[in-house]
Amino acid sequence: MEILKLAVYQRNIQKFITLNERSYVCQSISEVILNVLDDLQDKVIQFETKHQQTFLGLHRLKIYLQPALSIFELLNSIIQPFVSEYGNDKYMKHNENVHSSDFIYSNESTLPFEVSGEHICTCIGVELINKLYSIRKMFGPGDSRRNIVNYLFNKAMTSYTQLITQWMYFGILNDPYKEFFVTHVLPTDDMEHANANTLYDSEVVLDEEKIPEPINSIYKEIYSIGKYIRIIESMPLQAVGNYTYTSVEDLISHVKDVHQNISNRVMKFVMIDSNFTGKLESVYKFYLLSQSDFIYPIFDLINHEKSEYILQKTFRESLEFSSVRGDPRKDFFEIKLDNITNLPAALDYLSNGGYKITTSSNPEVYKRIAISCGESHSVFVFNNNVMYKYLLLFKYIFQLKYSEFQLSNVWANQIKTRELPLDPQTQTRFNFSLITRERMLFFVRTLLQHTCIDVVYDEYNTLCAENFEDLSELTTRHEQFLNNLLEESLLTNAEIFPVIMRTLGICNAFSKHMLKFADFITDNSIVACKLSGIKKHLVQRRLAVERHSKDTSKLLNNPGYIAMVKNANKQFEENVKNFMALLRAKDIKKLQYKFNFNYFF
Repeated sequence: MEILKLAVYQRNIQKFITLNERSYVCQSISEVILNVLDDLQDKVIQFETKHQQTFLGLHRLKIYLQPALSIFELLNSIIQPFVSEYGNDKYMKHNENVHSSDFIYSNESTLPFEVSGEHICTCIGVELINKLYSIRKMFGPGDSRRNIVNYLFNKAMTSYTQLITQWMYFGILNDPYKEFFVTHVLPTDDMEHANANTLYDSEVVLDEEKIPEPINSIYKEIYSIGKYIRIIESMPLQAVGNYTYTSVEDLISHVKDVHQNISNRVMKFVMIDSNFTGKLESVYKFYLLSQSDFIYPIFDLINHEKSEYILQKTFRESLEFSSVRGDPRKDFFEIKLDNITNLPAALDYLSNGGYKITTSSNPEVYKRIAISCGESHSVFVFNNNVMYKYLLLFKYIFQLKYSEFQLSNVWANQIKTRELPLDPQTQTRFNFSLITRERMLFFVRTLLQHTCIDVVYDEYNTLCAENFEDLSELTTRHEQFLNNLLEESLLTNAEIFPVIMRTLGICNAFSKHMLKFADFITDNSIVACKLSGIKKHLVQRRLAVERHSKDTSKLLNNPGYIAMVKNANKQFEENVKNFMALLRAKDIKKLQYKFNFNYFF
């Protein structure tokens, strides 16, 4: 019976070798197993020769083959999961991009061999490494089986270490059998909206299902080292390719040493050679609008619906006369129009990792205004996700400032008419629009003050005051800085932020219509009288004031104007009421105090 088991074991081993001949890790194991099969064949031949000379019998054959039987039994326990019926579901889990109709099956197994001409590993090398890693713990010191398993494990790890060193020293992914935990990813259409070099965070990704258990503590370091090398090709490591695997402990120690070395050099490159502090300051000025005087000429062009070319030209001109004219990187920034017009929906990427671009049928121009930077930033810190967050923050702050600008224009128009002699009913209507505008302006300015001063300014200065020991600490802290901005500015609050954007939309619509109605009132006569001297033209002055008062009264009693102001006030108050209720429900006390100033809301 034991001899028959040996035949079964031998068949399973041969099947394992056949099925997994196209696995980089399994090839190293198969080489050892083939030697064992050769040894078994030699023993059988030797026994047959002796048996022909002297009849030995099956009992002697069993004793003669007992060592081989023990070894084959151990090997069979290791490879059994990889030669049994895998099932399409388990295989497809590791090859989701492969269509089942592309499989080519053998006559003896339901396991695939090739897919579309590309070699696919049916026995995932990582699974075999993990299997050997767990089995070797089952045997105590001095057990011959432990020595065999350790030998197989070291052979497998030696092969896998070659994948690691290729990536770690050269940034190369030479993995035709898809066994390495770093893998290529094809860029999607959404990635074209990112402003950073896609090499760092979009071309390669981690596949956590393929991380071998023995190196679970250092896989992040291995991943980081390869990414650094791929970007900074001018910084090759010393002693490239000299490492030879000896043990897991030695590999872990070596990886940590290399990671520390390359991290220090990359940190120097980022902080000194690439001037991270200077670039962060420029991003702070332009993306976070800490010095925003350069955008006000853009506001005027938006109101007159100028082309994107005119916007860009005016932006370049305004930089030369603004507070950022001394910034050495100002020429890299430009204003453009994009399709990210729905900020609450665009923020979905924070939870699902994708860039959600939403476009309404006729978006307002101010919603499409975006900023981009043509400079090649340090992609270690300013990667795609980071720049996307900066872009959304820019669009939000820009829209807040645009709303303030529009409401201020309404105020400038109202200030010209507030002293005109109006009848009581007309004066009441004027006061109603005045109060509505004032409440809207208070709402917008409170949000601006909270976002730009309490959040952006404070967080930025806190970040600049800190020191960082390595690149990992810097990138983690910078991402935390950005996440704090998004969270404390309420952009990530799925309930409050849409209310804010609706309220801003109401304010902008109110401003637009107020200025449109005001276009019907001309006060050129008043201006002319002021320039020529009031005392000499009292009659003209009086007639001009009467005419202006008449036009204003006509506007304030216009049914369309009355309905517009009432509807704007009603919608604004409803949204503010909802906003304040959400602040109380979320217990955001800091903003509650600001909006409750003098019981304004």
